[in-house]
This record gives sequence, C-alpha cells and structure tokens, in this order.
Amino acid sequence: MAVNQEPQVFLFLSELLGRRIVDPEGRPVGKVLDLTGNIGETYPPVTDILLRSAADGKTFLFPWRRLAEVNGKLVTHPIQPDDFRAPALRAGELFLKETLLDK
Repeated sequence: MAVNQEPQVFLFLSELLGRRIVDPEGRPVGKVLDLTGNIGETYPPVTDILLRSAADGKTFLFPWRRLAEVNGKLVTHPIQPDDFRAPALRAGELFLKETLLDK
C-alpha cells in the first residue's frame, strides 16, 4: 500500500490493524480497524482509515492523506471537523482487511 504518494512506501495491512492514532498533541484519536482502497490498481492506494473513536467508541472514516508516522506513532495532521465521515464506501472503494488478508 502506498503511503501518501511521496515518497512511495509500502506497509503491511496486518502491521496497521489495531494501532492507535493520536493527534499532534498526543491525545488519542482512535484505533485502526481497517483501511479502504481504490480497487482500480494492482496495489490499491489507501484512501481512508476505518477507526474506532477513542472518545465515544463510534466508527468513522478518516482520510489516509491526513496521517503521518512520526517516531513509530501514527499521528494525524491538525484535525478539521470535515475529516471524519460515516463509514460508507465510495464508488470503486473496498475495505482491505476482508479483501486482502488470508487470501
């Protein structure tokens, strides 16, 4: 899976599942449940992260491009209100965990 397109880095889905995500101040945002990807390519580019909220346990999608790995931690860029959306797939997307793991 390509991470943020520049530079191109590949991560394993199994290494991301269950990891915690924090905001730039280190406050918990949520835990990675799954990733969404665009099925039009051999290595589907990740589009969003399916998270379980640390605040209320609700599930939502967060844009992959708004995430960085800093010193081994998954850290969001400064969070905007429109960063979170209901966990519904867009055209051409799929959840990667059920599609790729154990295949």
